[in-house]
Amino acid sequence: FTFFDQVHTTGMDIHQFSDARAVLTLGKDMNFRDYAQGAFRMRGIGQGQKIALLLIPEVQGLMCRQLAKAGYDRRALTPLDCQVRAAGLATATAAEADHVAAADGSHGDGAADATPRHPLLRLQDVTAWLVINSMKSETTQYDQLQGQNLANVWRLNAFRDLMAGYKSFKVRPEDAQKFVLESIGHAFLSAKLGTTGRGAVDGKVIALFFGASNDEDVGDEEIEADLVNSLRTAHTQFGHMFEVVYVSAHAALEWFNNSFAEMPWLAVPFTHSARRKLLRDTFGIGKQAQVVLVDVDGHTITRDGARLVQLAAAWEAAEKAHADKIKDMNFDRESTAKEAAALAKEEARLEPLVRSHARAEQALGSLTETDLVEVSAFVSTPEVLPEVQEALDAAAHEYSRAVDGVRDLTQSQVEELAAPASAGPEMTALATVLCTFFSVRPDWTSFRAKLAVFPGLVSRVAKFDRDTIAPAAGRALQRYVSATREEDKAAVGATGGLAGLALRRWVLALAQLNEAADEARQNTECATASQVMRGACECICDMLGLEDAPDLGSLLAVAIAAGGASTGRGEPEADDDVDAGEDEGEEAASIEAAQSRLMRMRQFSEMLTKDIKAAKAAGSPLLDQANTQAQRLANKGSAFEKMLKDPSALDSDEVVRDTLLFVCRVLEPEDPAKDKERKAAQQEPLPTQAKRLMGWSKAKGMSSQGLSMSLFSAFCARLRDAPSEIETGKLRVDEWPRLAALATRLKATSKGKRESSLAHPCILELANWATAIGQYLESYSELL
Repeated sequence: FTFFDQVHTTGMDIHQFSDARAVLTLGKDMNFRDYAQGAFRMRGIGQGQKIALLLIPEVQGLMCRQLAKAGYDRRALTPLDCQVRAAGLATATAAEADHVAAADGSHGDGAADATPRHPLLRLQDVTAWLVINSMKSETTQYDQLQGQNLANVWRLNAFRDLMAGYKSFKVRPEDAQKFVLESIGHAFLSAKLGTTGRGAVDGKVIALFFGASNDEDVGDEEIEADLVNSLRTAHTQFGHMFEVVYVSAHAALEWFNNSFAEMPWLAVPFTHSARRKLLRDTFGIGKQAQVVLVDVDGHTITRDGARLVQLAAAWEAAEKAHADKIKDMNFDRESTAKEAAALAKEEARLEPLVRSHARAEQALGSLTETDLVEVSAFVSTPEVLPEVQEALDAAAHEYSRAVDGVRDLTQSQVEELAAPASAGPEMTALATVLCTFFSVRPDWTSFRAKLAVFPGLVSRVAKFDRDTIAPAAGRALQRYVSATREEDKAAVGATGGLAGLALRRWVLALAQLNEAADEARQNTECATASQVMRGACECICDMLGLEDAPDLGSLLAVAIAAGGASTGRGEPEADDDVDAGEDEGEEAASIEAAQSRLMRMRQFSEMLTKDIKAAKAAGSPLLDQANTQAQRLANKGSAFEKMLKDPSALDSDEVVRDTLLFVCRVLEPEDPAKDKERKAAQQEPLPTQAKRLMGWSKAKGMSSQGLSMSLFSAFCARLRDAPSEIETGKLRVDEWPRLAALATRLKATSKGKRESSLAHPCILELANWATAIGQYLESYSELL
């Protein structure tokens, strides 16, 4: 079904069924064009689509009267036409049916003289009537156009007369002034004085301040605020000859009071709405804030007074700033004079010291070669013996090869190293040394659980800094090297495989490199200075501002370079300027080197800070995920109690086992003060550890054990606090690689598992918490 109103019969093209039937209504004012536009919405007329015309009796009668008046010869319908029409139109009226019966010669209900109220119409009749309506519409339009043309004749003449005599309509200046003053009025409001009269503005230049309209789409409040500040400045400075009158545009008294409350000038009362409107109409004020300046006689100075007022305020501010600048310059001159007097006084006080310093320089210049032997020996840089340097290079090369050998280890080789539950004395001694290096309990069990993990072991060895070996680790290394034998190599290889041999080679290479470095260091030690020489060097360095050097010899070398220009020997010669230039160059080079080291340290600090911030930013979503999972677990106490009652399910499911192992290691980090208790707890079965950690206990008055909700709440609180403990360093750093590897494995095993596939679905949320913490540990451990 499609409905077209009068407006949409033009331009609309909606496809209809091939046998569709349309109903077209005719109004009393319709013309042929509108009729054709509506009829041709049916694109298939004559090809299956049909149109039926509906006319109300009034329109039908109108059509008959107008056609008869126009002298249209309308052919009457035949009886056959009437029968066809009556059979085809189910909506035919009773009058039409009687008309069909009368035309056929038959009678209905004995009414032989029944006649239709209006004769039936043909399609040609409708078309003729529509054409008549179109002609009437065109005639009406033509008559109106001719009427307009006639009116333009006298309008044009009147306009010409008005343009020719406009000067006679001008208002005389004295009348305009009087009208302006009368429009301003005689009653005003003042925030301080209340109601006041015309005397407040007599003899003054008046600034009519027209406020902006309160419409939401008008004006910028900041513009009006700047204008108010400028007017306030002008009113304060020229108040004896200048007065402001506020003309509000507000529609509510409350808005007017709020705006006028902070204005120190006059205002047209809010109740004088006609007066405010007259002033706005007189000066042609729009919706924006505007200022009109009027002199004492009523002449309009300018309607763009806002620009002049703002310019005056800016000028006043500039004059004030200029005065302040002059005052500051005078103060600077006085301060400069005082400083010059103080400088002259200090120069007079330093004059004796300068003479004393000159005598000291002369005494230094008279020193002989013999006198400077101690200084030369102290600042000289001893050279390393060739054989010592050769041994150091060979040890460094062997250490590098040993590190490469550890890097080449595979995961299976490392797992083979940790496979035996116990080891022989040779492998145990090697494991003890390695545990001492990396701050792990020196026993075979701790070595297997904490060090023999891939890739943590390889990463630790590759990043090991031999310059930071603890004294206890150094002594353990010396004991191992002194006790080891060549025959122990086979025993280590039998127990630890290729990984054990690679670690043994690395330990021996480390010991050899440390020994060679110690010998080279002893060979390059500087000569010892006397107490007098040491005191003199420290004094010179303090004078030059040199601190924190690695040794006194370095300080003295820089001090000599800094003061060498003024410590010449004997009488000055022609090459003194060249020597002084060289010494100054050495001084500059030394200072530049110190500044370069300081800059590198700052750059390193900035890079480290940037890396830490980036790691925290990358790990922030993981910590948020962990906190969310920990909060969800607080309501799962009954589910975890059900899980803990089934210890067999804890060991059978890989996801449950890895999750509980990770949680136990994170919430129970290594504590050196409680080593025995911690070791005993870690030897317990995993279900027992999980029960103890989550709060499994026997309540008072109960015969069986169960999950204590208060202890479980404390367990959930520890889960929420774990991220902060990681950031504050409470979790041991050497545990991070192992925990990260465990979390990676847990993520792989729990991926894709649904709650319906697990005996205890609550473990999935705890596994998600463990995965998030492990990923954060893995990302943050890259900085270590």
